[in-house]
Amino acid sequence: MSIVIANDGDRIVNTIADRNAIAKKFPGMQVTVKDATGDPQTGGGFAKYEWIEDGDLSRWGLIQVDNKISMKFATERHTIVNGQVTADNVPLDGKLWGIKVIDTTINVILGDIALSSVTIDTYDIILGTNEYDGKTLEFAYAYGAFSAQLDSVFYQLKDKHLDLAIGTEIDLRNGALFTKTITSNTSFTVTGVEVLSIVDSFILEVTNGGAYTITWFDNILWDSGKAPTLTEAGLDAVAFYTYDNGATWRGVMVGSDMKVAV
Repeated sequence: MSIVIANDGDRIVNTIADRNAIAKKFPGMQVTVKDATGDPQTGGGFAKYEWIEDGDLSRWGLIQVDNKISMKFATERHTIVNGQVTADNVPLDGKLWGIKVIDTTINVILGDIALSSVTIDTYDIILGTNEYDGKTLEFAYAYGAFSAQLDSVFYQLKDKHLDLAIGTEIDLRNGALFTKTITSNTSFTVTGVEVLSIVDSFILEVTNGGAYTITWFDNILWDSGKAPTLTEAGLDAVAFYTYDNGATWRGVMVGSDMKVAV
């Protein structure tokens, strides 16, 4: 049985099962669970969660345990099958410290794997190659309430520049500066927005953007309510920032037809 308290839908419930049974949820909604034994991230006891609205990946995010900030560390080993492994305990997004491939038959480390070279899909680590199939992947990660703060550290350490090449998805987990040469009508999307209620931002450099139709992602506030006119044959730079977890964006043209001064 849950008890509705004053903060417009925030609740106190007894168990993780009670939390999962809540039908009506909204972004930022917080739930306090008296006994969070059903969540392996907490180890039991009191826990507080916030609802993160993210399409198919919408979820309860752990923000507090036992009335104090906490973080735990773990290492797992799994046999690589079809170029990937699956973690046992918690989603790994933003929480990995290191990855290495081991040949356990001779107990030799075959090499460390750069975090930037793998894809993390919730519990899965995808290497992008079958070269190490049958070997063992060892990975270390942090989890618990403080891991949300750890995510922020990883955002600061991430690769700061990414050429989108043939892609159009701006994934903020991978960078803060993106470049794109436009060769056809293009629709941009944004993913990986920081969820700590702080400012998140990026710059997009667009080459030849005015030669084709650009469809921007939703909910951008532009100067005078109009998207900028891009250069047909040249380089433009557009900056974006949000302080409400990507619900709305501010878009600013910071450079038009950029070139070396003469």
